[in-house]
Amino acid sequence: MNREKMKKIQKQAGEAIRKYKFALLILLLGLIFLLWPQKKAASAESPAAEEIKGSCDVSEEETRLTQLLSQIDGVGEIRVMLTVDCSEQNVYQSDQTTTSGQTGSTQENITVITAQNGTEKEPVLVKRIYPLYRGAVIVCQGADRAAVRLAVIQAVSGLTGLGSDKITVVKMKNQ
Repeated sequence: MNREKMKKIQKQAGEAIRKYKFALLILLLGLIFLLWPQKKAASAESPAAEEIKGSCDVSEEETRLTQLLSQIDGVGEIRVMLTVDCSEQNVYQSDQTTTSGQTGSTQENITVITAQNGTEKEPVLVKRIYPLYRGAVIVCQGADRAAVRLAVIQAVSGLTGLGSDKITVVKMKNQ
């Protein structure tokens, strides 16, 4: 009786393997990729695996926006000032491990993952967080015309994501 049950179970197992062989193969490959060792390197610069670049300096963006807005018909001479909430931030791929000691203390170890780029190792950039704009003031010669003001507001809004209530366009005084 036991032998018959054993043969029956083996037969059912064989049928199940044949029936689900592709699903089992995919599952096995997934496990292999999860357990595959990854190269990691520690970063001395950033314990939180984030790097904040520079201060809230947006002069380059202001220059680019000034050049673009000066191309709008009727704007004339223009000056742009942007205010931002935070600076640009780069977030790098990292691996975090926590170890617990016998005394109840825990220690976190954060390593930034690097990739080989030619002869240099560079951290793997996951995302770049750009500054959040708070407001814009545009001073231009053509601001006395409604069509020019509207075009400038729409352009600045489209580029910065600011609402029209956060953008002020005023006429430049004659010199």
